[in-house]
Amino acid sequence: MKFYFLLFFVFVSICSVAQEETLYRCVDHEIKLSDQEKGLISQQNAILNQFSKVSNFRLEKTLYKIPVVVHVVYNLGKEYVSVEQVLTQMAVLNKDFRRTNSDTGLAPSVFKNIGAAIEIEFALARQDPNGNPTNGITFTKTSQTSFGYQTDLVKSKANGGADAWDPTKYLNIWVCNLSGSVLGYVPFPMNVGTKNDGVSVSYRAFGTSGNNLSPYFNLGRTATHEVGHWLGLYHPWGRPDAAGCTSDEVDDTPVQPRETDYKPATCPVFPYLDTASKCNNAPNGRMFSNFMDYSRDACMNMFTLGQANRMRTFLELNRPTILSSNALNSPYKNDIYVSELLIDTASFCNNESVTPKVIISNLGSDTIKKYKITLTYKGITEDIICNKFLAPLKDTIFEFSTVSGKEIINQFQVNVELVYPVVDEYLFNNSTKITFSCVDLLSIYPNPVLDYLKIRGNSPKVTSATFYSLAGKEILKIDNPIDIDVSGLQSGSYLVVFETETKKIRQQFIIIH
Repeated sequence: MKFYFLLFFVFVSICSVAQEETLYRCVDHEIKLSDQEKGLISQQNAILNQFSKVSNFRLEKTLYKIPVVVHVVYNLGKEYVSVEQVLTQMAVLNKDFRRTNSDTGLAPSVFKNIGAAIEIEFALARQDPNGNPTNGITFTKTSQTSFGYQTDLVKSKANGGADAWDPTKYLNIWVCNLSGSVLGYVPFPMNVGTKNDGVSVSYRAFGTSGNNLSPYFNLGRTATHEVGHWLGLYHPWGRPDAAGCTSDEVDDTPVQPRETDYKPATCPVFPYLDTASKCNNAPNGRMFSNFMDYSRDACMNMFTLGQANRMRTFLELNRPTILSSNALNSPYKNDIYVSELLIDTASFCNNESVTPKVIISNLGSDTIKKYKITLTYKGITEDIICNKFLAPLKDTIFEFSTVSGKEIINQFQVNVELVYPVVDEYLFNNSTKITFSCVDLLSIYPNPVLDYLKIRGNSPKVTSATFYSLAGKEILKIDNPIDIDVSGLQSGSYLVVFETETKKIRQQFIIIH
């Protein structure tokens, strides 16, 4: 029996991120499928169910390893996701899919008893499609302010995004500013192995570190949810083009009419019954702790045994080539890599002392025993000699001495080298640099002002300006301000709050007429 027609089986999840006072966990939308597409999906489900319900992965010892590439696509500085933040998300995926997450005990006991370790592990790729070493993360600075799930352009370099690496060998994850208050999505329906095959996640919900994470979605569970779709799971209330209370093709997940609301201050109380709807899921009610529901991150903590069987079967039938991918193999024995140089440029330009950090990675297959890292700024160098072993495919972070003394143009450069007698076999990833300008710091003029308030300086860049009376009442808000017409405001003293890519700056001014 052939299973090639199963390669059309992927799902959608649309989840929202907006201002905190109007935040929605997910946004449903209508998906219109042709009769042919509906018939094909039904046929695929029938075959997948046939195999998943007779397989018993619990008796298997195979740990499947999935190579991952994370494409960070950013316009504003706040949308930039660091290597450190990516690593926190990878840790969450592995804990959630292997059921080593610390919050498994929060699930109601009746559901906890059927919780499952999927025995799927995710690792950042160590070899790119051209056979070169990589840390499995790409960075793309884009002019696009946001990307929509309808057009899926974040997956296109020609449209300001990043092209996929071969989806038959890598799990592609795009992190960007998603429009329409969307948290994440996987297209439905689509062909497995095509350029659109992969997961998209908002920078507001990726990983567990970073200043711009939503307080409701800051535990990395959006990626867990979307990778669940990538591995064949539906929502508990049914597939995206069906009404609630329909089957998700998994026997041990209770039906429910719709998504669970994230907005209550606490997680739902067991049992969460839907006796008033056609579901009538008594006595246990909804499995609101399931990763495939829409509860806030803190309320999610489990997959079921049925979901585990379905995901592993889906992987075996639909994505077999990714299991034989060489993307996790290091192409060289000895290869040390400058993964990222971190400088708080906004603080530095504000005449504050900053502590440069550098992430060093071992992309080789052998343990590194000694290496030297050199940071250079304004012709002054600082060396760190490290004698601590760095295992293959591992990362480590170093901090240099604090620096200050901004110039108009600033450049920091870091280099790493292996210490003799070991020879680095790939020298093209041994250095990186950051160049940025510090012109006049942000200020406003004239002050007092008659008609137009102007902004001087561009460090840091201003994304919005909000005006308040001294009593605290909001009067005016302008996005991307340059020259601001205040002639319509009454004479008196006001407060303006400038929001930048990294922080808020408050200044007081006076209007005279």
